[in-house]
Amino acid sequence: MKAAQCALLIGLALLAAGCVQSAEVNRLALIDLLALDAAEDGDIMLTAQVIMPTRLGVGPSSIAGEGAPFFLAQARGRTVAEALSNLQKRVPRQVFLEHLQMLVIGDELARRGLFPVVDFLIREQQVRTDLLVAVTPGEAAALLNIASPLPAVPGEAWNDLVRQERVAVSSVRNLFVALGEEGMEPFLTAIAPSSVQEPRGGANLGDMELIGAGLLRGDRLAGYLDRAEAIGLQLLLNDRPRTIVSVPADAVERYLHGQRGDSGTSGSHSHTSGANEDPEDTGLHPIHPRDLISLRLLRATTSLAPVAPDPPTLRFRARLVLDVVNAASLLDVENVRVTAALERAAAELFQNHVAAALEKMKALNADAAGFGASFRRSRPQWWREMRDHWPELLQQVQLLYDIDVVVVRTGLATRPAGPEPHLQVPGRGGGSTR
Repeated sequence: MKAAQCALLIGLALLAAGCVQSAEVNRLALIDLLALDAAEDGDIMLTAQVIMPTRLGVGPSSIAGEGAPFFLAQARGRTVAEALSNLQKRVPRQVFLEHLQMLVIGDELARRGLFPVVDFLIREQQVRTDLLVAVTPGEAAALLNIASPLPAVPGEAWNDLVRQERVAVSSVRNLFVALGEEGMEPFLTAIAPSSVQEPRGGANLGDMELIGAGLLRGDRLAGYLDRAEAIGLQLLLNDRPRTIVSVPADAVERYLHGQRGDSGTSGSHSHTSGANEDPEDTGLHPIHPRDLISLRLLRATTSLAPVAPDPPTLRFRARLVLDVVNAASLLDVENVRVTAALERAAAELFQNHVAAALEKMKALNADAAGFGASFRRSRPQWWREMRDHWPELLQQVQLLYDIDVVVVRTGLATRPAGPEPHLQVPGRGGGSTR
């Protein structure tokens, strides 16, 4: 009898289960993208991209294909919460932020200071901690008016693009942690509008593109990194960027012929050259004016370790695994000597990306790589004495490079796809001699 009563109570409990803050979908205003810009008198201008489900073919009265599946709504307030409250007065449905894909912040507001914005993001229950946060050099509201030609809902496409390309990805969680960590400054994904002319003189097709990263000093935007500098920053943070780099064939040839000394980088040691190999087996000289070998970064493991405090010096170690995706050169990438030279040239290229990021961080006085945090963790006593002087010490930071590049695959081709007369070279394919 007691077992039956328990089973009945459990069944009733299951039937009564539901969401605490449940709401009917047709009563919600789903916000896909949110833009924040600076307004007059220190106010914040909030622009929301509100999804129209009927334009997506959802619901009994759907009209799929009839114009853009969203509309824009704006409101102004002294804080983000106040602006959202004012927005609710203009939207007939309940504003719903759990579907939010990205928050875009305009340049002027970011330079004013982001502490009030971040405080709202971490307090609001509907905002996910993995929400992407980006900055744009112009007005953020201008981006929301773009109707991308491919996806029906731009927010989801932009979210996927940032996460797949992995160019300096910043989220609410990352932003909050970096703001609270001593010896490290936050950064934001930097995006900008782009346009493509339709064929035969049609209208411009709008979309968004990744342009790098925005560096903050404290909670204020200090400046921007370009794409190459952003790759260097990600390597310093042990965050693998999804990227393809192109190495000039003449740089590979200089390593082949021993015309370049050791520049502090090391190539792969997985390939060795035979003592009796003929240098002529490496292929012919370039015939294309833009003679490049493109490599895809597959894996990256990096670390930063302080080695000396005066001047602040750190050792940057990296192991990078790449494969060849395009050889617009007659250099034989199957030849072991060419591969070894290619690895050294690629290591130099990645070192240049890291060095460029370091120089830009010095110029902006923004330690986004966490050099100070590395010293704080490894030399706490020294850091306690020098933390107040770190902005000046950042200008003296030096890096020792230990970069190991390994090219693991060269694709399906066993020889370059150049003109046939140029391919009649002894030793083509793996560096073997005849």
